[in-house]
Amino acid sequence: MTRSFVFVVSSLLLLFLARAASAEPSARFRYVRGEGAESCGDEASMRRAVAAQLGYDPFKDDASTAVQATVGKKGERLVGRVEVRRPGEAPGVRELSSHEMTCASLGSAMAFTISIAIDPLAIARPRPSPPPLEPLPAPPSEPPPVEVPHDTPPPVPSKAEGTEHAERPKVRIGLSSHGALGLAPSAALGVGASVGLRWTRLSLAAEGRIFLPARADLSTGGEVHAWTGMGLLAPCVHMKVAQFCAVGAIGSLQGESKDVSLPAEDNGLYAALGARAGVEVTLTRYVALRPEVEALAALVRPSLTLNGRTIWTMPPVSGTAGLVVVMQF
Repeated sequence: MTRSFVFVVSSLLLLFLARAASAEPSARFRYVRGEGAESCGDEASMRRAVAAQLGYDPFKDDASTAVQATVGKKGERLVGRVEVRRPGEAPGVRELSSHEMTCASLGSAMAFTISIAIDPLAIARPRPSPPPLEPLPAPPSEPPPVEVPHDTPPPVPSKAEGTEHAERPKVRIGLSSHGALGLAPSAALGVGASVGLRWTRLSLAAEGRIFLPARADLSTGGEVHAWTGMGLLAPCVHMKVAQFCAVGAIGSLQGESKDVSLPAEDNGLYAALGARAGVEVTLTRYVALRPEVEALAALVRPSLTLNGRTIWTMPPVSGTAGLVVVMQF
């Protein structure tokens, strides 16, 4: 009796596993390519890749399981996301990303992930053998002559053949605030704006800054107020979130004395070269925040001469620290 019962239960279990293994699970499918992934495969190619993994086409519009796949850029990385929804279950999400991933490797990994999500038994199920190849027809004993018209010019290859699509530079606009030492007789605060272009690793920006008047006491009594305005040109190299720039600046130092017997004004030309380092943090697709520091070595050092006496000369090196809000389109 016990052996018969075990035999019946084992037979039913084997029958159930055989039916489960022979079933072909299905799913509704949606595929989205985001910004930065336009060169990756489309939905049709992803459907073909998943069908090749499973050995059958699992996509049906009336299936209860829903799968959504998304591929796009997140910062400098290519990211793939697969979301699976089944009735009565919490959604399952798998994200694939790597700095080294290409569209081809990411598409292959996503196809494998989607295949396992739809049909977990796909790996254990044997794939059908490919159909036998049909024999090729025997070549004719004498191939027919091919007539080539002499007046037809050979085809000219397109300039785009064999070349990659040039990357479109992105327009960048920046608004900034700065603190400076060495650009006025005392610490100064300023604001700035910039406009430029960025490629993947390089950028070029033109900037303008103006610093609010900074006050300093005169040894002879009274006080001096001075401020600096300048334009800058900054070519930069970007390495992940960090950036390093060379900076050229030209501007003017303005000053005036107050609370003295003979108030006066003076100005002088300013020019400098320097370097900048910053870290750019992406907030949204179009907005980033960048703290940065900068050092400038003066090529032309202006002085303030008031009442026939030099009261302050700009030092050889000045420094600034700033916070920039970057908008990228």
